Amino acid sequence: MGQPTSYLVNVLKCEESGMLVGSSSDIPGLTLEAKTPRGIVKAIMEVAPLLMMRNLNLSSEEVGECVIKVQTQDTPTTERQRTQGPHIFLDSDLLNATA
Repeated sequence: MGQPTSYLVNVLKCEESGMLVGSSSDIPGLTLEAKTPRGIVKAIMEVAPLLMMRNLNLSSEEVGECVIKVQTQDTPTTERQRTQGPHIFLDSDLLNATA
């Protein structure tokens, strides 16, 4: 088995609204917003697999083997935390952000 396919989701904080906005050029149609870091991660976990199956024509098995990397725009992707599949890796800054 080869290395899993990796998809990147960038999360920015909107200065006007204070909302976190997640988007990905790797997953067509993925643009989400939430008030908290947990909220944006939950939204990504719910929506990304569906969009990957619908817009990238991946099977549920293929989606389950993918890696989704969630990062803030201004932080390098070094420290990650693994959650349930599809495998989602989170920026430590996003996890440590206060609500």
